[in-house]
Amino acid sequence: MTGDNGLLNKVGQAKIEVNEGEIKEQIQLLYAEYQMEKNMNTSLEEFVKNNLQRKYGTENVTITKMGKNCKIDISSSKRVYILKYDGTIKEINKVDKMSITDVYSYLDENGTLYLRSTEKNNYNQATIKNGKYGFFDFQIDNKESVLKVIIEEPIAPSDVRKMFKDFTNISSIENMEYLHTENITNMSEMFLNCSSLTKLDLSNFDTDMVENMHSMFEGCTSLISLDLTFLNTSTVTSMVDMFWKCQSLTSIDASSFNTSNVEDMSYMFNDCSSVVTLDLSSFDVRNVKKMNRMFLNCSSLKELDLSTFETSSLTSFTYMLHGTNILEKLDIRKIDLSNANGGIYSFPGNHNVNIITNESTATWIEENLNSYYTKRPYNNITIIK
Repeated sequence: MTGDNGLLNKVGQAKIEVNEGEIKEQIQLLYAEYQMEKNMNTSLEEFVKNNLQRKYGTENVTITKMGKNCKIDISSSKRVYILKYDGTIKEINKVDKMSITDVYSYLDENGTLYLRSTEKNNYNQATIKNGKYGFFDFQIDNKESVLKVIIEEPIAPSDVRKMFKDFTNISSIENMEYLHTENITNMSEMFLNCSSLTKLDLSNFDTDMVENMHSMFEGCTSLISLDLTFLNTSTVTSMVDMFWKCQSLTSIDASSFNTSNVEDMSYMFNDCSSVVTLDLSSFDVRNVKKMNRMFLNCSSLKELDLSTFETSSLTSFTYMLHGTNILEKLDIRKIDLSNANGGIYSFPGNHNVNIITNESTATWIEENLNSYYTKRPYNNITIIK
């Protein structure tokens, strides 16, 4: 189907015109073909790349693996496509990169904060404090008076740490596509305590250089949806507190996350008390040293699949699963706790939880938990060899 006479005929290497609708249809057909071929000896992203390059030219097609998904960029196209592992395709318009700009702001009498990159009467220039504990400062004395943010024109700040921190009453941030982040390495506390935001459009966020997402969405207690599909996390080393107290989210799909460089996931989903589905199947945690309180008080979870977690670097997991009191199934078949500190409160409160694990971790549970909880031990354990 995909040979010289098939769906995607081989063409020259010159840049060619493309039909946006045709591209999406081709990606859908390639995904369907890949699923039909049971003995495929290549990955999905390689299969898609090879076939699209036949049609559009090798230098015109770039495929980037993002967790379980892949990002497809054809140079002649005006759009970027994300092919998800389940066949879903998401697309956004390409945005040209932008050099760093100043940011000017104006707060009107109705509580709307306007942002722009060019000077204008009554607009104040935002300042940035550099250094290890630097932050973005709009120089607004009463952040609670801000009810809405409108980005009027493209801006490219040099730093976004704490950019919207403690804007507790903003209901929306309009024109997020105007916020250029391609120069950013640190997004820590960017939306910390934006407790009135119900949604946040991150589809145009360029996070290719970001190393720190510490507390990025912490305290966003009203967020009911958060699409993380377009976030590239391949260079991130810290996800500490990232979703802490996102108490209104019912699901978190992190299937695009590449966590191969992350070293600390402590408090990552702490107090996500409404989450019922959590897709962490793309996570590579081999470099993660700390998972303290990672799922603390995720009290609505009934199943937690950590079957891909290989914890060869783990040193600490205190209270990791504490407060997951209705958890019925826990798959930790590759997790090694033999060299890590956890304690008796590191596992679910439901001692009848069905635990799928390995012999080493089963021994750890017996020696460290069941020896303490003698009247209600963790007995529903299936050992995978």
